Amino acid sequence: TRETLRKTSGAAIRGVLIDVSAVRVLEAFHFSLLADMAKMVSLLGARAIFVGFQAGVAAALIDLEVNIQDISTVVTMADGLAELASLKAEREELEEEGEMEAGEVDDDHGESRGDDHEGLSEFRF
Repeated sequence: TRETLRKTSGAAIRGVLIDVSAVRVLEAFHFSLLADMAKMVSLLGARAIFVGFQAGVAAALIDLEVNIQDISTVVTMADGLAELASLKAEREELEEEGEMEAGEVDDDHGESRGDDHEGLSEFRF
């Protein structure tokens, strides 16, 4: 978690893809740690997206009544990259329309970081 936050805050990261596709078993406690990391990433102005939850893991989290309300997920890494590209396009459109200045953070989604670097970081678990 500290490494993820350090990399997110120390660079022009707009999105973090958290690859959980290899995870076969995930207890509620460990999921809450990952969810908390996603919230921290969001507070730093980036968007956290979980990639590749296995069906069994998803079912177990629902059975355990884990709160998944604020969690963004996609099925594949390609889907995650497409989602981040879409967010970048939306931000650039808002900047062109004058509704958002470069460097301003969108409080609703946290995807704007105010520079022209491709901001993506991936962490595998």
